Amino acid sequence: MIVDNVLVAFETLHAMRCNKHSKYGNAALKIDISKAYDRVDWGFLRAMLLQLGFSSRWVDLVMLFVNSVTFSICLNGDLLGPIAPERGLRQGCPLSPYLFILCSEGLSALLAQANLHGKIHGCRVIRNAPVITHLLFADDSFLFFRASVEEAMELKGILDTYEKASGQAINFQKSALFFSPNVADSTESDLRHCLGVNADLVDSNYLGLPSLIGRGKCEIFAFLKSRLWKRLTSWNHRFFSQAGKEILLKSIAQAIPTYCMSAFLLPITVTDALQKMMNSFWWGMKPDGGKKMHWMSWHKLCVRKEDGGLGFKDLRSFNLAMLAKQGWRLLTQPDALASRVLKAKYYPRGDLLNAKIGHNPSFTWRGIYAAKGILVQGCRWKVGSGCGIKVWADPWLKDSANFYITTDRVAGMEDMTVNELMIPNQREWDTEMIEENFNPRDCDLITRVLLNRGGNDELIWHFSKNGVYSVSSGYRVALGMGSESDLQRVGGDWQRLWSLKIPSTVKFFIWRFFAGPAFQSERAFGVERLTMDVRCALCDSEPESRDHLFRNA
Repeated sequence: MIVDNVLVAFETLHAMRCNKHSKYGNAALKIDISKAYDRVDWGFLRAMLLQLGFSSRWVDLVMLFVNSVTFSICLNGDLLGPIAPERGLRQGCPLSPYLFILCSEGLSALLAQANLHGKIHGCRVIRNAPVITHLLFADDSFLFFRASVEEAMELKGILDTYEKASGQAINFQKSALFFSPNVADSTESDLRHCLGVNADLVDSNYLGLPSLIGRGKCEIFAFLKSRLWKRLTSWNHRFFSQAGKEILLKSIAQAIPTYCMSAFLLPITVTDALQKMMNSFWWGMKPDGGKKMHWMSWHKLCVRKEDGGLGFKDLRSFNLAMLAKQGWRLLTQPDALASRVLKAKYYPRGDLLNAKIGHNPSFTWRGIYAAKGILVQGCRWKVGSGCGIKVWADPWLKDSANFYITTDRVAGMEDMTVNELMIPNQREWDTEMIEENFNPRDCDLITRVLLNRGGNDELIWHFSKNGVYSVSSGYRVALGMGSESDLQRVGGDWQRLWSLKIPSTVKFFIWRFFAGPAFQSERAFGVERLTMDVRCALCDSEPESRDHLFRNA
């Protein structure tokens, strides 16, 4: 996954930035491939496919698909062509990214061979962690090596060899370098001259996200506010109904920070600013950019539609739910590179659910650690053999309020596993032993757990039917953990309202009438501190309010 590359790259760069006293310095080269898709050599592509073990028949079909392309050019109204290319992959074709990645395996093999022979030394985030020599994702790639002229020359030779074979030209003018603090200025200058790279990594992005994040986090993520504000102001001059605004906010505006939130925990000031912009757009903005009266807070609008809100996303909770997705992958895919790197540094002798924040953590790990509470709330073990589940230490009971045993630990049984609570060779609970050592609540929950015949213990997500974590279910858990859990459900059959086959304008009018202030002049005047007559214009006797207009009139 693309986020895996982001996590590993950011963790490696963080380790490099903290490398101040070790004997050897490290360097990271972010390479820019010039016209990556257009320069792929077809002969090299065919050779790579065959080398990777694809059948010749399948390779022939793929190459027929690749080299049967023709182009036409419209010049001064005349159609010129067809023009048959001799290299390159079609951009926009769903097959092209996969073929490009397979071509990149050639560069990966060259780098792995150089690392095996000791010609290039990658970077470790900590001792016993995997060595990272390169991270390749389409045409956005990182190369890591020891900061020496010899390794820089070896790396440049590998890139030249790859360019001659594949047609991929490295644009060193647009590439960027980053050095650990223990690299001398003279060595840094020599390496830049050797590679022909002058740009600094601080000013560049990797896979569309900031490569390095320092203290000024709000300034780094300010591009999200600019992007959202530009989109909202372009909509502000159009006459959208509230139903139209709802669709725009949910499908476009709230999706703008989503990719960034899948890897980083955005500062609260940034998410609050984004929500204020969306709230202003929802209630209406003045032509000069000022905001109109907000009749309801954004957090109340984030309540589910069936509970009286509008179902907008609380960005902080959604951010945590997306980061919990990365934590779930660390738990369930321990062999992935990102899992091995983070485990080696932050929880080498345990698992994510029991991990600590650690010493000098990276910004990405801080985000995953902040989202760990969601996983703790919803992860439990599904009993298979029971050999790998500790009775007191692990969550395994089917109780959403508490998956753990609440009985005090019995002396001599602290490290007991679940299989010891079963009758040997019968796959049944030893009810006599359970009733003797556990309180009634635990006895009832233990005996309710169904025992499968065989199978391994499996970590599952309690709040989904298939046992797999989803961002939507994690978001609901996050809402229950945060301040939004204090919001009271507005009574009413809201599901029936939103399912009515009536104009959306009428639906929103009814919603405003029952869920929030629709015509509350008293409140409006109190907020704005205006001194004017608030009596009803029809009867001229009672204050103009919602109840008076629609019930007493």
